Amino acid sequence: MSVKTVVVTGASSGIGHAVAELLAKQGHTVIGVSRRRPKQGFTWQHIPCDLGDKVAINALLSQLPKSVDAIVHAAGIGVGGAVERIDVNAAEHVTDVNLHAVFRLNKGMIDTLSEREQPTIVHIGSLAGIFPIPFQTHYAMSKAALMHYSDALRLELLPLNIRVCTILLGDVKTEFTTARKNYFLNQDERYKERPNRSIEKMARDEAAGMKPENVAKKVASLIKKKRVPSRITLGFTYKLMVFAAKLLPRRLMLYVVYRLYGR
Repeated sequence: MSVKTVVVTGASSGIGHAVAELLAKQGHTVIGVSRRRPKQGFTWQHIPCDLGDKVAINALLSQLPKSVDAIVHAAGIGVGGAVERIDVNAAEHVTDVNLHAVFRLNKGMIDTLSEREQPTIVHIGSLAGIFPIPFQTHYAMSKAALMHYSDALRLELLPLNIRVCTILLGDVKTEFTTARKNYFLNQDERYKERPNRSIEKMARDEAAGMKPENVAKKVASLIKKKRVPSRITLGFTYKLMVFAAKLLPRRLMLYVVYRLYGR
């Protein structure tokens, strides 16, 4: 197996930490990026960076070596609550971290990646990009945009041999659940208990979700493959959901999502 240099964002915990740990154990050179230092032990290089700050991203790009073979975008945040109740700055921060940081990093690294052998860009996406989750609208919006950005970028970079892939995830057990900032869940005269029920159900689903290590294994396998698909969905149930979404009328699909998370 050829040793690669891989940049992993969101490396302080959850999926990003699991990816960085596995790749390092496999012998790759890992550069983990996150706003805060990982709570758990790590053996790879860590560079602190607030991905919601474009100045910090520019500083990060100046520190990265010219030997980077792959970027794994695992950083992600969310906010919960009704759209009209969520602070505008908090909503924009979700887009900055989940989307803007991704294309700023990619833009700054394409020249470097184009000089490498079988370079890879992996975006950690979500089924929320396909199934819009009420009361987590900004997160779903950012993941839908990321999915289409990833596909379009893949087409642009095909002649440069830079492989681009989005991994579509369902529920994963990480600190994302407790880190999500929620607004007016128990004190909203207009929406009553609906936001609270929706976020509580999502939190239960996430707590019972797959382990980050399962995602890390898939990322590790993608980096060493010769051919990388544009999108991958992890988990048999979630694959069925994506397949059903293609067959069901949009109106019916939205009704099902409403029954699960909107009532």
